[in-house]
Amino acid sequence: MSRKLLFITFSLIVFYTTCCIFVVRGNEKERVPPNEMIQEFDVDRGGEYLLLPFTLNGKTYQFVLDTGTEITVLDVALRDELGKQIGQVKLKAPNGHSTANIYQAPLAFVGKLKFGETGYVICSDLIDMRRTSGKNVYGILGMDFLQNYVVQIDFDRGKVRIMDDVEHSTESLGKPVRIGFIRKSPPFVIAGPTSDHVSPFLIDTGSNATGTLASNIFDDLKKKNELEVLTSTKLQTITGISSVESGRLPVLVVKGSVLRNLIVKKSDSNSLGLGFWSRHFVTFDFPDKVIYLHEGKRFNEPDHSDLSGLHLLRIDGRTVVAIIDETSPAEKAGIQQADEIVRIDKEDVTNQSLFSIRQQFRSATTSINLTVNRKGHRIKLVVVLQ
Repeated sequence: MSRKLLFITFSLIVFYTTCCIFVVRGNEKERVPPNEMIQEFDVDRGGEYLLLPFTLNGKTYQFVLDTGTEITVLDVALRDELGKQIGQVKLKAPNGHSTANIYQAPLAFVGKLKFGETGYVICSDLIDMRRTSGKNVYGILGMDFLQNYVVQIDFDRGKVRIMDDVEHSTESLGKPVRIGFIRKSPPFVIAGPTSDHVSPFLIDTGSNATGTLASNIFDDLKKKNELEVLTSTKLQTITGISSVESGRLPVLVVKGSVLRNLIVKKSDSNSLGLGFWSRHFVTFDFPDKVIYLHEGKRFNEPDHSDLSGLHLLRIDGRTVVAIIDETSPAEKAGIQQADEIVRIDKEDVTNQSLFSIRQQFRSATTSINLTVNRKGHRIKLVVVLQ
C-alpha cells in the first residue's frame, strides 16, 4: 500500500498559562440521571489536563481528553502495540510542523468504552508533553472517539462523564450554544471580543490556557486600544519553542455568556482552552452539535498571567528551569537555566504539579522566595513579581 500524506491540525499545545478554573452550582447530583450515564471518571479540578484511562492489551495509560485534536495520538513507547504503518501525517504547531506515522487503530478501551478496530491513530513522541505538564501522559484522545458521545465536565467535583445522549430536559444544563464543524476539523463555537470580530473559536480542551486570538484580530484590537498588551513570552509546543504575545480582553462573548478581562495569546487561529471552559459546568453534546454552559462559582474570577518569566520542565522528578524570559523577574532574581527549583517559600515542590507551581506565579503576591539547586549547591533567591 502506498503511503498517504495527511495534513491535520494538531492542536494540543502546551501553554505556560492558565487561569481561573473551576465551577459549580446548585445540586449537581441530579443533573444527569444515572440510567443515562455511561462512564464517569475522576479528573483534576484545577483546570489541568483532563486525563482518562486508556487500556491497550491489558495495560492502562493516561490519555488527555482533547477536543482540539482530530485524530487520537499514541506515544511512540506504544508503537509495538500497534499494527502495520499505513501512512504519515503532518503535525501543526505555532512554530512549525513535524511528521508522525499513522497506524490502523487498535482495539482498546476508554474505561469500559470500546475504542478502535476501525479508522487509524497517530504515533508521535509525547516526551515534551510529559515534561511540560509533569503528567505521565502517553496519548491524546481526539474527536475521532469523542464525536460519538455527550461529554460532560464538572470541574468543581473533578468529574468527566461520557454518555450516549441527554434525553431529559436540558434547562438545568445551562445555555445552549451551537457547535460547528468544517469538514473533518475539530469543533468550534462562534464567539468574539467585539461585534466586529465574531468568528469561529476552536473548542480546545487539550490546552490549559484561556484561549488564543488569530494574529490579525489580536493586532487590530491592539491598534484600536481594545486589548491591553501584556508581555511577550516563550511558548513550549510539541515541535519546539517560540515567542508569543499575550493580551487582556475587556470582554469575550459566547452566545450570551459574557466573560471579562480574560488573558489570550496571539496565534494563527482562535481557540478556547480549559482556562475558559473550566469557568463553567459544561456539557458537549457532539452528536446533536450543541454545548450547554452553566456558570461556575469562579465564572467571574480574575484571570492572571505568569509574571515570573520562568518556564519549567519536570525531568526525572526534578523541576528544572528550561527557559527564562529576558528582563523578567526571574532573570533579575539571578535564576539560571538548568537550575532545579527545590522549594517555593517553605514548601517542597517535589509533590506539587507543574500546573500548581505555575499558578503560584500568577497570584497577587508581590514576591516569592525560591530555593534552587545549582550544580549541587542550594541557593535562596527572591523573585519580585510586581
